[in-house]
Amino acid sequence: MKKLSNYILLLCALIIFNACAEEEQKVKDTKVTEIIDSAKITEENTEVPLEKMASYPIPTPYETTQLLQEAGAAYVFDLTNPATNANKYILEKQRAINLGIYGADLGYAGTYKKSKEVKAYFKVLKKLSEELEINTIYTQEFGEDLEANLENPEKLHKIVTSTYHGTFMFLNSNEKSSTAVLILVGGWIETMYLSTQLAIVATDNSKIKENIIKQKKAYSILSGLLKIHSSKEEIKEIYTQMQPVGKILVNIKEATPTAEQLKTLVKAIEKLRNSVTMN
Repeated sequence: MKKLSNYILLLCALIIFNACAEEEQKVKDTKVTEIIDSAKITEENTEVPLEKMASYPIPTPYETTQLLQEAGAAYVFDLTNPATNANKYILEKQRAINLGIYGADLGYAGTYKKSKEVKAYFKVLKKLSEELEINTIYTQEFGEDLEANLENPEKLHKIVTSTYHGTFMFLNSNEKSSTAVLILVGGWIETMYLSTQLAIVATDNSKIKENIIKQKKAYSILSGLLKIHSSKEEIKEIYTQMQPVGKILVNIKEATPTAEQLKTLVKAIEKLRNSVTMN
């Protein structure tokens, strides 16, 4: 009952967050904590199958990249996964994880109004989603809406966030929970990669480091999902690959990581991200 109650709290928090999206100033400083802190999620009580979740279970990559911008981080062009890499991904697992990664890259580019990059990542997302038979999400209409609203942060937020939720719901309702988990993982890996890389180069990285620590609970949710679906080989492999990152996060006890902890985390995230993007 305790597990169920926590997930009900989580889903309620997500619904409240979406309903309040238009009031950007009111939720500006609490986007992540509303979603995960209020539910008191830990790794011990996250072992609920994805099929039983009614909405996107962690902060979306777009929400996280918005927090990076608000923390004063600049846009760095060569951080994202090159769109040309998409042709490397021939296995379903590779396509799913990198759909999540490119979704985060699109959110990052969109947050900073990078029209050329947004167009490139939309094309890649459309390609990968079609290969994964998720044909109803990254449509031409979505691409046109995205481009038309680059200068409108509120509408862009709605468009991109609704796409994350739409993808999640489509996969769950079509018994593709493994694909959904892999996409979630890809998005999380990329936002952690962007966050840690930007924390290294930022003049004042205090806010970025705070946001990195908030991802500990998102990791716990993903770890629980991966564990319960780990009977499938493609899930088991990424679950094992993510363990070193999880151990580092668990050992950070303060409000922000020390310089040495950040350095260790950066290396672990780089290794994980390079392994799944084949960079």
